[in-house]
Amino acid sequence: PENLTNQDLPMAQIYTAGNRWVAYATVPLTISGRPAGSLLLIRDLEAVKKEFYELRKRLWITGTLLALTFTLLGILVAGSLSRPLEAITRAASDMQAGKLQQSVPVEGYLEITRLTEAFNDMTARVAELDEQRRAFVADAAHELRTPLAALKALAEGMEGDQEELKGFIRQIDRLTRLVNNLLTLARLDNPQLKINPVSIRVIDLLDEVLWPIKPIAVKKDIDIIFRNQKTQAWVLGDPDLLNRALVNVLDNAVRYTPEGGRVSIAVQAEGGFVHIITEDTGLGVPEETLSKLGTRFYRPSVSRDRRTGGSGLGLSIVQQIIKLHGGRLSFNSAPVKGLNVKISLPQAPPEL
Repeated sequence: PENLTNQDLPMAQIYTAGNRWVAYATVPLTISGRPAGSLLLIRDLEAVKKEFYELRKRLWITGTLLALTFTLLGILVAGSLSRPLEAITRAASDMQAGKLQQSVPVEGYLEITRLTEAFNDMTARVAELDEQRRAFVADAAHELRTPLAALKALAEGMEGDQEELKGFIRQIDRLTRLVNNLLTLARLDNPQLKINPVSIRVIDLLDEVLWPIKPIAVKKDIDIIFRNQKTQAWVLGDPDLLNRALVNVLDNAVRYTPEGGRVSIAVQAEGGFVHIITEDTGLGVPEETLSKLGTRFYRPSVSRDRRTGGSGLGLSIVQQIIKLHGGRLSFNSAPVKGLNVKISLPQAPPEL
């Protein structure tokens, strides 16, 4: 190369000649202190080039293998951490849904095993406390039934101000309904509860439900409109529990509909479900509170006040019964247009 010629100082460089590497070095020569030329050394670096590319190739392969190894180890470690955490998350979700008896396998690293053991201890304690609560509610409600019945019988046989006695009897009836609701919830809360499902024609079920509701509606001059009565829809369920759920829904509809109002009932069969839809002409429920309907002791503030005699347990019982049958309960309402309640139950083949 030209830049290596006529140099006053030693110099060395590597150049590419085609596909080859060549090293050039030049050293100035002096004779008696006077420049006499340069000494040029040339070395072919092809062997060094091959070793360099071979080393780079090995480094790439080694780096790739190490990256794959660390990735695999990371996946294994992440899996060993995430599996117990996912199990705990699923168990917590089941607890939120009401299934309090949960246990998660103890596995993983020390911190994870400690967390799992603490979670299992907590769920065991929560389940135990819930069992004590259910037992207390059931026992207390059972113990209250007899004195309430005795008080009602005594009040009915007393003489005096009839209006006062009627008010006293109404309060006893209200307490009796509350006690019965608590007993029903205690029964529905039992995880060992098993229903005895049979094929039920929905029209027949509604006829039985309306029998105790119609006199209340007549007394308030409320029209009960039964739409599409010829729908031959069948569901699989426990007749007594479904009767209780529908009575609660229709009793609410009549209770919160003003005199001269209307309650409509419709039955639809579609998508493998039978939908029983009731709608009243009461004041309705604010949209922001619809999601809370069915929560125990929850009462919207618009029309569901204590003067109606409700306890806030009726729709909670309906929710539990429908859930027990694999169905869905939904609500819809518009201000001053009443409440729409939709019960969806899995459709069943007709009874032969």
